[in-house]
Formats: sequence, C-alpha cells, structure tokens
Amino acid sequence: MSTKDKLNEYTNHTGGAYGADTYGCIIGIEHGFNNHNHYRPYDNVRLSKKLRDKGLKPVILDEYSIKQNRHRVNKILGKNYQDNIAGNLQARNYHQVSNSHTVYCFSKKTSDTTISGGTNTALQLAIELGNEAYVFDVTTFEWWYYDMEQWKLIPCESPILDKQYAIVGTRDIEDYHVKDKRTGVWGSRPQYLGKEVEAKVKKAIAKLYEDTLKAMEEIYD
Repeated sequence: MSTKDKLNEYTNHTGGAYGADTYGCIIGIEHGFNNHNHYRPYDNVRLSKKLRDKGLKPVILDEYSIKQNRHRVNKILGKNYQDNIAGNLQARNYHQVSNSHTVYCFSKKTSDTTISGGTNTALQLAIELGNEAYVFDVTTFEWWYYDMEQWKLIPCESPILDKQYAIVGTRDIEDYHVKDKRTGVWGSRPQYLGKEVEAKVKKAIAKLYEDTLKAMEEIYD
C-alpha cells in the first residue's frame, strides 16, 4: 500500500472556526490530507470564510447530541456551561476530542497544565479522557507535550500526526473582519496577533503534515 492510499486513514476532528481550525484543514488539504470533520453545534453551523470558499460543509451536531456533550463536559471538568451559543461551542469540544486519539492545540500556554481561551477545554478533556495532547505556544513558538506521569506539559520536539487527530486552537492567528458593535464599521479584530505570528503558526502546522508524510514514506514506499 502506498503513502497516498494510507492518507485516507487520517481524519482531522476539528471545529471549522477561524484561525487554527481553518489553517489545520487548508494546509492539510495542500499536503494530501483530505479528511476533515468540522463539527458545529445545531445553533451555530457557519464555517469560517476560507473553508466556505473551498465549498466545505460542517458536520452538524443536533440538539440532543449537544445536550449530551454539554452534560459530559460539565461533569468531567466541573463546569456549568449553559444551553447557549458559547456553552454549545464548549460542548462541541467533546465531540472533537472523543473522536480523536491525539489533540494538537495552538494557543497561549498559561501554566504547566493550561492554555488560554476555549481551546483549554479541548486540552483538559484530552487529559481527562486519556488522549495524548500537544500544545504549540503561539507566544514562544515552542511545542509542549502533556506527560501523564508528571501531570504537566513538558517541552518536546515537533510531533507527527496520529491517524485520528484534532488540530484546534486560537482564532487570533487569522486576520478576518468583524463589525464593531459601537460604530458598525467592519475591520480587523483587535485580538489578531499579527502576520509574523500567523506565519510561524502556519509553518508549524505545515511541519506537522510534512513530518507525518516523511514518516509514512519510510514505512510504505
């Protein structure tokens, strides 16, 4: 079996959001990894513009599935997410993590066990469910691995992809326009981290795919 045939065994379980979710998909497709499930809750089904422009469609989670997932997240992590758009996006994280074997988070590392933003839910779920988890810190551009024996993130080299993987992370690495609620004017999000950070994160994502391909070629070709 060739490397090309084996690529069909890889699936990215992600969320269709702007930023890391989007680039994890687009860069993957550029490298021949075409299976990407973008899970969206029933009340917020819209994918990012770049994904929509490629004609990609979401995997829509119905109201019952989201209710179940929200209950699971609340129970596992001791949270109290409610039945609203924010809470249901957090519930969506359970579907991403439970369907993957390894989670690759792109976010700001905030401690030995946490990262910033909603992506921290994916990291904590991965830890609690016993999945492997990696973090690419978008401030230091370093990789970290969650070590189950030390119960903390430890420095590591750039990893390769698991066959069932989830590339998830911050929106702040993509420059897309939003409407200012005060003025009604469309413009860049103030949280955008800049072109240099965006380029480095995209390079790190590309390396994930490139190194995975190299490892496959050594085995199958």
